[in-house]
Amino acid sequence: MKAILLSCVLLTSFSKVVAQQEDLTLTYANYNFWANQQIIHWLQTAPDSVWNAPIESSFPTLEATVYHLLNAEYGWMTVLNNKPWGNAEKPDSKEAMLELWTATSKLLAQDAKVWVVEHPDATRKLGEKETTLAEIIHHVCNHATYHRGQLITMGRQLGLEHPPRTDFIYFIRLPEVEQNRLLQQLQSE
Repeated sequence: MKAILLSCVLLTSFSKVVAQQEDLTLTYANYNFWANQQIIHWLQTAPDSVWNAPIESSFPTLEATVYHLLNAEYGWMTVLNNKPWGNAEKPDSKEAMLELWTATSKLLAQDAKVWVVEHPDATRKLGEKETTLAEIIHHVCNHATYHRGQLITMGRQLGLEHPPRTDFIYFIRLPEVEQNRLLQQLQSE
């Protein structure tokens, strides 16, 4: 009887941990969309001369850095959809690139629920290691955080003012009305 009770307690505890991981992954995917939107709105104010201005960084321009971010999210989404890595077609204008990044980031947040909740045990083989879809989503969001920081640094060096605060803590402390607006935006097509 004690063994059965212990098994039930362990199963309940394990189920709670899995649910917490699902919640955190979905929250992080939503955060990624929100943080990308903050950067996108900021970059929309950048004149074309700044958008394409050469600067010493991992990528030579704001445009190249944004395309890298967009293409990484796009490529990882193809992997999450169990297809070979795909590259996003490079848009020919700042506006088109920022729109495509918005759409890609939104789709990542929307599809995260399918990948993590409906297929919690699914993995993808990356090199020699099986990697869970939740781990891949965390990687995509972490990668974006790194490059959003680069964009802010690059933008400041190019004279852009008032960069947004995109730290995770600002996202989770958003007023409920703003969180609801974000969720509505993610639920719309």
